[in-house]
Amino acid sequence: MSTRPRFHHQPGVCLALAAIALCWPIASSAAEGGLQIVPSGFAENWAQHGFLALFRMTNFWMLVGLFAVLAVVLNRYAFKPLLEVIEERDRRIGGARERASELSDQAGSLLARHAEALGEARARAQSERQTVLEQARATAQTRVEAARGEASEQTLAARQEVDTALVSARASLQVEADQIAQTIAERLLGSPAS
Repeated sequence: MSTRPRFHHQPGVCLALAAIALCWPIASSAAEGGLQIVPSGFAENWAQHGFLALFRMTNFWMLVGLFAVLAVVLNRYAFKPLLEVIEERDRRIGGARERASELSDQAGSLLARHAEALGEARARAQSERQTVLEQARATAQTRVEAARGEASEQTLAARQEVDTALVSARASLQVEADQIAQTIAERLLGSPAS
């Protein structure tokens, strides 16, 4: 709400301010001796005639009449439209403030919903990430175990091949060793050994 004074709700105050504004140049001119609203000798005239002395001052009554006419005209064509514009502006500002407050409340609720949805999405993403990591670890473990099994089988097969080759080599070496021994014995003895 505004803290400025609300004169537009009090037309009497507006009229008094307008009267002061209209009479200010006249009063300053009268102070310099240029215009006499109350003629000199008024006090003596008042003493002789009393209240009737006011009716004999034509300048004063002309100013009062001019003020009354100007007050009516300015009130109708200047002050009332101006006050209506000011009141309409105040209504618009009040409406705009209410709308801004509503929009602020809506934005706050939207931000809260957004933050909640973002939190849920993060939790869901974290859960999915954890699930994918666990699946990847399980897959990797399965592959590692399969590779170890295959390597173990290959190692066992290689050992069997080596063992078979070793037995075959020993057998062929034994046969060759027997032949060499027989050949050496024949040469040493000079006769074929049977």
